[in-house]
Amino acid sequence: MSFMPGDGAKDTGVDKSLANTNYCIGYRLKDTFDVNKNGSTEDYVCPGARSFNVSNTPGMNIAKEVKSNKNPDFVPVARSPRSTRVPTGRLPFHDLQRGNMPLTQVVAYDIPALRG
Repeated sequence: MSFMPGDGAKDTGVDKSLANTNYCIGYRLKDTFDVNKNGSTEDYVCPGARSFNVSNTPGMNIAKEVKSNKNPDFVPVARSPRSTRVPTGRLPFHDLQRGNMPLTQVVAYDIPALRG
């Protein structure tokens, strides 16, 4: 399946505009699985077949968390209120593997941002 950005193709019996008529080359299929993720299963997608290569890429997620006198437990940095002392930090590795190949030899650096 392939689709175009926007709300998707409409039924040509309802929307006879040139843009809708030419939306798909060939024919269209009802988007019963909401492939284009627009919240509607009443629009259409354009079927198509193409060959493509998937790059091999390792990946991971890291979320910095801090603990200070303003928050008694570790919280994400974005939700941490300003502290009156230097907070204790940690880098939890939740849901580590995010790529399609093994992730090895990870090195993480914490470069603290200055808050003014």
